[in-house]
Amino acid sequence: MSRPPLDPRATVQALNRAWRDRDWQAAVSLLHPNAVFVGPDGNRTVGAEACVASYREFVEHATVEEYEVTDPQVDVIGEVAVVRYRYEITYRWQGNAVIDSGLDLFVVTLVDGRWLVTWRMLSVDPPLP
Repeated sequence: MSRPPLDPRATVQALNRAWRDRDWQAAVSLLHPNAVFVGPDGNRTVGAEACVASYREFVEHATVEEYEVTDPQVDVIGEVAVVRYRYEITYRWQGNAVIDSGLDLFVVTLVDGRWLVTWRMLSVDPPLP
């Protein structure tokens, strides 16, 4: 297994790489076992395996054409960090082109010397008129 990232932003970047590369083992290793993901609809997914399954389900049904992260910000307070950024993603879903943008917010916690994602909330911007 590779060495864990040294800072919370690197953990989030590694998680994004892992789901895009479909490296599910790496993705699980970056999440706290009791991680929670909150989706744009407010539904909660609990547990590292279930959270990674949500990424897997997305990439099994969508073909990602572009994914861009902008305006990253990190706030570290002791052993807890908040990592946020804006994203824009273009993908194909059932043959249709979809463009989404919004905010991705992560809580990353230092656990036994490793930064692990403990909580994530994804919000999607409302569609333009």
